[in-house]
Amino acid sequence: MEWVLFLRSLYTMPLDFASGNMETDQLVVDIGSKTIDVVHVRNHRPVETECFSHPQALIDCTRKIQNVIYNQFNVQLPEDKIHAVMNNGQCRGLSEEIVSAIQEQFALFAEQMEGKLKENGCNPAITPIIYCGGGAVVMRLYGKTAGEHICYMEDVKANAIGYEFIAAAMYRR
Repeated sequence: MEWVLFLRSLYTMPLDFASGNMETDQLVVDIGSKTIDVVHVRNHRPVETECFSHPQALIDCTRKIQNVIYNQFNVQLPEDKIHAVMNNGQCRGLSEEIVSAIQEQFALFAEQMEGKLKENGCNPAITPIIYCGGGAVVMRLYGKTAGEHICYMEDVKANAIGYEFIAAAMYRR
C-alpha cells in the first residue's frame, strides 16, 4: 500500500516557540529528559543565531545521582525516589543523608545550567527567563537565581498545548 500526502500549507517554528509568552527580550529554557534547549527571544521573535542545545539533561542527572548514592551509601536508588526528591524536596522512606545528597546533586545541576547560560552570553541575574520542561522544577527548587524576571512552566506538556493553541488560531483564520 502506498500513501500520498498533499499539504496545503506548512509552518515551521523553533522548539519551545509555543511555550513562551514572547516578551521583548527573554530566554526560553526547556530542560527535558535528553536535551536542554535554549531559545533567545528578542522583539517577540526567536533569534536563531543565539539559540543553542545541550545534549545532557535530566536523564544524565538522574544517572549521576544514582552513581553518587551507590558510591556513598551502597544503595541502588530507583528513579521514582529521585523524582520524588526532585519534585517535592523529600521522599518517604529515604534517610535524611540520602535526601541531602540528592538535593546537593540537583543544586549542582542547577548551578551548571546557570553556568551554561553564562557561557553562551546570557546573564541569568538580569535576563528574563522562562524555564520549562521537566527540569523547570529543578531550577525553581535548586537554582540560585531568583526574582520576578524568572518564570517556571512546570507542565511538561506546555509546548504541546501551546502548539495546539497556535494551530487552532491559524485554522480559524
